[in-house]
Amino acid sequence: MASIDDYLDVPEVARRTGYSELTVRSKIRSGILPAIRRGRRLYVRPEDLDALFSPIEDCR
Repeated sequence: MASIDDYLDVPEVARRTGYSELTVRSKIRSGILPAIRRGRRLYVRPEDLDALFSPIEDCR
């Protein structure tokens, strides 16, 4: 497992995406954005954040 320093906390995810922290937490809670919990804080892997915004291939 990567060091926690390699993960993004909720405020950093919000800053990078332009979403509010509440929206980021909602996406985590709904399972759209995977996250891990360390104590009371939530952390997101940068790769998971990138995948959320990557284009989806056309299956047609």
